[in-house]
Amino acid sequence: YIAIRFEYKMGVTAIVALLHDLVLVMGVYAIFGREVNPNTIAALLTILGYSLYDTVVVFHRINDNMQSSDDIKCTFMTMANHSINQVLVRTINTTLTSLIPVLAMLLFGGETLKDFAFAMVIGLVCGSYSSIAVASPLYAMWKTREPRYQKLVKKFGPEVGRFEFGNPNAMATALSGKKAVKATTTATAGATTASATTPAPAEGTHEQPHGASASKAAPKPPKGKRKKRPDKK
Repeated sequence: YIAIRFEYKMGVTAIVALLHDLVLVMGVYAIFGREVNPNTIAALLTILGYSLYDTVVVFHRINDNMQSSDDIKCTFMTMANHSINQVLVRTINTTLTSLIPVLAMLLFGGETLKDFAFAMVIGLVCGSYSSIAVASPLYAMWKTREPRYQKLVKKFGPEVGRFEFGNPNAMATALSGKKAVKATTTATAGATTASATTPAPAEGTHEQPHGASASKAAPKPPKGKRKKRPDKK
């Protein structure tokens, strides 16, 4: 279904991730010497469904980002890394919420539940890990070998850099618009600061023109009559 819905390369890498989960779970069972019973088989089937579901979520995000590949300005590996980062928090939350009741069954359940819970604890951790660290990197490396994405590697380099999305002209227009808005905001803030620091004239007074002296601006007091001084004898 994954090969038909998305791409056959995604289907192949999803099967590889499932095999990875099965081998790890059975390897841990062999190390601890636990018996494989019908409860273990039921847990393995549950693990396969959980791991495959988590892988589909990551692949769906990669496929969505790949739909607009004409506007992508980075390598496919960078885009896949960005897609994993977008769903990483969701994967962690889903794993923790699924792991808490399974741990409760492992610690406080009966013997029948402990066999089931033991395999589930290992499978939940391995399933979350394989979706991010096995299936997605394998698919990204396989996809990078295509001639279309080889050109992007030659153009932007093999390093996993920052994911850039969008039309370059649109990006330049947006950047110039941001600079214009920033300049207008700075000018407006400067004018507001200048008007705030200039004292307003008091009520009933007129603002004097620049260059006028205080003596000319201030009215002179009226001249009074001088008293005659008596002649000295």
